[in-house]
Amino acid sequence: MVLIIQNLAELYGLRVIAEGVETEEQLNYLKRHGCDWAQGYFLSRPLLWDDLIKRLAG
Repeated sequence: MVLIIQNLAELYGLRVIAEGVETEEQLNYLKRHGCDWAQGYFLSRPLLWDDLIKRLAG
């Protein structure tokens, strides 16, 4: 499914964000197949605004 979505995005000049990434293996797979962005618990749990600002600053 990832490859189909990635191919469609490329065909239409779109970028892809993968949601629900929970393991390093999933993230590595997405990187290998050209996914533009990813989000999910593996990268970060949901943050309050102030906590996000601290993380970005730090």
